[in-house]
Formats: sequence, C-alpha cells, structure tokens
Amino acid sequence: MNAQVELFDRAPDGAVEITLHHTDEAGIAVLPVTAGHEYLADAVVLEPLDAPTPSDPVWLSRWASLTFSVP
Repeated sequence: MNAQVELFDRAPDGAVEITLHHTDEAGIAVLPVTAGHEYLADAVVLEPLDAPTPSDPVWLSRWASLTFSVP
C-alpha cells in the first residue's frame, strides 16, 4: 500500500520528534518506540475516484490516528 505514517514522539522532558514511515504491501507499518515516551501516529490516504458527474466527489480520503504510551 505504501501509505505514509507520521509519528510524533514526546519524550518525558516534553521534547517532540516527528518521523515519517511507510506501510508495506499489506498496509502494515513497523514504528520504533522507546519506553517512557508518548506517541501520536497518523496517516491520510487520498484515492482518486471516477466521478460520473461534475458534482460527484473526485477523491476518497481515509484518515487514521492513534495515541499511545509505552511503559
């Protein structure tokens, strides 16, 4: 699928690092995490549509986000 996943990593001191990752052919992304940190992972995928009329949508958007912490 090769969707881009943006990972926000907040350290215990409040510093935030943002990294970009991509999913594999099965839509799976392996994200690096560190104990004691909090995370937000998000992804947006836009897919073109065949619009039969000018008033029909031309894009399908799929949005996902997940927040979690690592003990």
